Amino acid sequence: MNGERDRYREAEFASRWEDIYLGSQEDQVPVAELSLSTRSDEISDQSHYAFKYNAPQGEFELAIPKVETEVLQSDTTIELLVNFFADEVNKDLSTAQTLKVVAYEGVGKGAVAFR
Repeated sequence: MNGERDRYREAEFASRWEDIYLGSQEDQVPVAELSLSTRSDEISDQSHYAFKYNAPQGEFELAIPKVETEVLQSDTTIELLVNFFADEVNKDLSTAQTLKVVAYEGVGKGAVAFR
């Protein structure tokens, strides 16, 4: 913020998203739409989120406990995540404050958002 790194907010997001799955509303489906094994009878829409999507590698399905998941309105690309970060932080800023968010997804791949 205002040209200075905000380690407190960095730590907040790191804690919020530590060891969880980030799902996209676009990929969310009812559990009944997944091809689950016969041993998955305890999985339901009350306890789990279900996601299903197609990629160049094929079709992917996932049922994951709700307590281990945050569902976002956008896809979870680094470009969209950096804008999500910026929008979340910007809610607490005054109009006089500036914000630059930099996020990395491995070596040489990242995104920047300004508010």
